[in-house]
Amino acid sequence: PSRDDLPEVALTRFAAAYGRRPDPARVTIIGDTPHDVQCAKANGCRSLGVATGRFAVDDLARAGADRGVADLTETEELAGWLLRD
Repeated sequence: PSRDDLPEVALTRFAAAYGRRPDPARVTIIGDTPHDVQCAKANGCRSLGVATGRFAVDDLARAGADRGVADLTETEELAGWLLRD
C-alpha cells in the first residue's frame, strides 16, 4: 500500500458508516508535501497544501495543489473554501 491508496480506504469506510459513497471531487486532501498533493490528484480529490513542513507554498502549488497556504490561521476563509461546492 502507498499514500495514494489511503483515500480509497477513507471513501470505503465513509460508505460503510453512512450508506453512500462521497464524490471524490468533493473530498479534500490536506497535507504539507507534494506527495499529499499527488495523492489527491491520483484519486480525483481536491488538495489543500499547507506549508508547515519543509515545503513552501510555491512547492505545493508547483505540485498541483488546488490551494496553497502558509498555515491555517485564516480559519474562516479556509472553512469557506473547504465547504464550497
